[in-house]
Amino acid sequence: MAEEYRKDPYGFTAWLGKRLGNEARTAEEESEAVKAICDVLDSLGVWHWHVRHGSERPAGVPDVVGIYQGRLVAIKVKRPEQNVTATWKTILANIRDRGGIAFVAEDPNDVLENLNIGL
Repeated sequence: MAEEYRKDPYGFTAWLGKRLGNEARTAEEESEAVKAICDVLDSLGVWHWHVRHGSERPAGVPDVVGIYQGRLVAIKVKRPEQNVTATWKTILANIRDRGGIAFVAEDPNDVLENLNIGL
Protein backbone atom coordinates (compact mmCIF):
# COMPACT_ATOMS: atom_id res chain seq x y z
CA MET A 1 0.00 0.00 0.00
CA ALA A 2 2.72 2.46 0.94
CA GLU A 3 4.64 1.62 -2.23
CA GLU A 4 1.56 2.36 -4.38
CA TYR A 5 1.11 5.67 -2.60
CA ARG A 6 4.69 6.71 -3.38
CA LYS A 7 4.17 5.96 -7.08
CA ASP A 8 0.93 7.94 -7.28
CA PRO A 9 0.45 9.74 -3.93
CA TYR A 10 -2.67 11.64 -4.96
CA GLY A 11 -4.39 8.80 -6.82
CA PHE A 12 -4.31 10.83 -10.06
CA THR A 13 -3.98 7.81 -12.34
CA ALA A 14 -7.02 6.10 -10.82
CA TRP A 15 -9.01 9.35 -10.90
CA LEU A 16 -8.15 9.98 -14.54
CA GLY A 17 -9.00 6.39 -15.46
CA LYS A 18 -12.43 6.70 -13.86
CA ARG A 19 -13.01 10.06 -15.51
CA LEU A 20 -12.13 8.63 -18.94
CA GLY A 21 -14.09 5.46 -18.30
CA ASN A 22 -11.01 3.26 -18.58
CA GLU A 23 -7.54 2.89 -17.14
CA ALA A 24 -5.32 5.85 -17.87
CA ARG A 25 -2.56 5.24 -20.36
CA THR A 26 0.72 5.12 -18.53
CA ALA A 27 3.46 7.52 -19.53
CA GLU A 28 5.56 4.54 -20.63
CA GLU A 29 2.81 3.16 -22.90
CA GLU A 30 2.20 6.52 -24.51
CA SER A 31 5.92 7.09 -24.91
CA GLU A 32 6.29 3.73 -26.68
CA ALA A 33 3.36 4.48 -29.02
CA VAL A 34 4.68 7.95 -29.86
CA LYS A 35 8.20 6.55 -30.43
CA ALA A 36 6.88 3.88 -32.82
CA ILE A 37 4.86 6.49 -34.72
CA CYS A 38 7.87 8.83 -34.91
CA ASP A 39 10.05 5.93 -36.10
CA VAL A 40 7.72 5.25 -39.02
CA LEU A 41 7.60 8.96 -39.85
CA ASP A 42 11.43 8.99 -39.82
CA SER A 43 11.52 6.02 -42.20
CA LEU A 44 9.17 7.87 -44.57
CA GLY A 45 11.26 11.05 -44.48
CA VAL A 46 8.50 13.06 -42.80
CA TRP A 47 9.81 16.07 -40.88
CA HIS A 48 8.08 15.94 -37.51
CA TRP A 49 8.33 16.53 -33.80
CA HIS A 50 6.72 15.17 -30.65
CA VAL A 51 5.01 17.96 -28.76
CA ARG A 52 5.76 17.28 -25.10
CA HIS A 53 3.04 17.57 -22.49
CA GLY A 54 3.46 20.26 -19.87
CA SER A 55 2.31 23.61 -18.65
CA GLU A 56 3.67 25.34 -21.76
CA ARG A 57 1.59 23.19 -24.13
CA PRO A 58 -1.71 24.85 -25.01
CA ALA A 59 -4.87 22.75 -25.11
CA GLY A 60 -5.67 21.32 -28.51
CA VAL A 61 -2.11 20.77 -29.71
CA PRO A 62 -1.69 17.27 -31.21
CA ASP A 63 0.90 14.83 -29.83
CA VAL A 64 2.92 14.68 -33.07
CA VAL A 65 3.10 17.47 -35.65
CA GLY A 66 4.97 17.41 -38.93
CA ILE A 67 5.07 18.19 -42.62
CA TYR A 68 4.47 15.60 -45.35
CA GLN A 69 4.53 16.55 -49.03
CA GLY A 70 4.10 20.21 -48.12
CA ARG A 71 1.11 19.63 -45.84
CA LEU A 72 0.74 19.90 -42.09
CA VAL A 73 0.38 16.53 -40.36
CA ALA A 74 -1.30 16.49 -36.94
CA ILE A 75 -1.51 13.19 -35.03
CA LYS A 76 -3.37 12.61 -31.78
CA VAL A 77 -2.10 9.38 -30.17
CA LYS A 78 -4.75 7.32 -28.37
CA ARG A 79 -5.11 3.81 -26.96
CA PRO A 80 -7.53 1.50 -28.80
CA GLU A 81 -10.08 1.63 -25.98
CA GLN A 82 -9.94 5.42 -25.57
CA ASN A 83 -12.70 7.46 -27.15
CA VAL A 84 -11.92 10.54 -29.17
CA THR A 85 -13.65 13.49 -27.54
CA ALA A 86 -15.91 15.87 -29.43
CA THR A 87 -13.33 18.60 -28.84
CA TRP A 88 -10.61 16.56 -30.53
CA LYS A 89 -12.91 15.62 -33.41
CA THR A 90 -13.50 19.35 -33.96
CA ILE A 91 -9.80 20.21 -33.74
CA LEU A 92 -8.82 17.50 -36.24
CA ALA A 93 -11.68 18.47 -38.59
CA ASN A 94 -10.56 22.12 -38.48
CA ILE A 95 -7.02 21.12 -39.47
CA ARG A 96 -8.34 18.95 -42.33
CA ASP A 97 -10.67 21.77 -43.48
CA ARG A 98 -7.60 23.99 -43.83
CA GLY A 99 -5.72 21.49 -45.99
CA GLY A 100 -3.84 19.57 -43.30
CA ILE A 101 -3.71 15.86 -42.66
CA ALA A 102 -5.11 15.23 -39.19
CA PHE A 103 -6.01 11.93 -37.56
CA VAL A 104 -5.96 9.77 -34.46
CA ALA A 105 -3.36 7.00 -34.40
CA GLU A 106 -3.12 3.99 -32.13
CA ASP A 107 -0.05 2.59 -33.87
CA PRO A 108 2.22 3.10 -36.91
CA ASN A 109 -0.23 1.29 -39.21
CA ASP A 110 -2.70 4.14 -38.69
CA VAL A 111 -0.02 6.55 -39.89
CA LEU A 112 0.59 4.58 -43.08
CA GLU A 113 -3.15 4.33 -43.72
CA ASN A 114 -3.83 8.03 -43.15
CA LEU A 115 -0.89 9.13 -45.27
CA ASN A 116 -2.18 6.78 -48.01
CA ILE A 117 1.01 4.76 -48.06
CA GLY A 118 0.63 1.12 -48.97
CA LEU A 119 3.79 -0.77 -48.08
